[in-house]
Amino acid sequence: MNLEKHAKIFQTASLLAELLRTCPEYTHYINARERLFQDPVNKRIFMELRQKQLALADEPRLAEAREFDPKQKFVDDLLMSVALNPVVNDFLNAEYNFGRIIEHIGEIFEPILPYDDLEDEDVNELLGWLETGDKQAPNESTYLN
Repeated sequence: MNLEKHAKIFQTASLLAELLRTCPEYTHYINARERLFQDPVNKRIFMELRQKQLALADEPRLAEAREFDPKQKFVDDLLMSVALNPVVNDFLNAEYNFGRIIEHIGEIFEPILPYDDLEDEDVNELLGWLETGDKQAPNESTYLN
């Protein structure tokens, strides 16, 4: 790839990165993050909360059953107690606000990125090929060899 040919794209991306670094939401996020991670107690509270959130996100469940889920209730209660903790709460709000900016930037690029080219069946077929690719007969050829 000829980088000089795309210099304007890279210059614009660098300008965008600099604008992000100087926006108030980023500054607040970085400062709140530093405050949080310099405080061992609040850092641990936050890390436990994030761990619980990730664990719950990985668990498949029905949406209507979620409100009666004791694990979700525990995390909801934990979130409520975190909301009363100014350091953790400030970081979560700053993370959310800066994340929204990044999300909106991603939405600008979505129309030009072909993410949905492969259907689930195609992905399963591709995975099957990858699993069996090394098991082909020695004289058997593929499109790639």
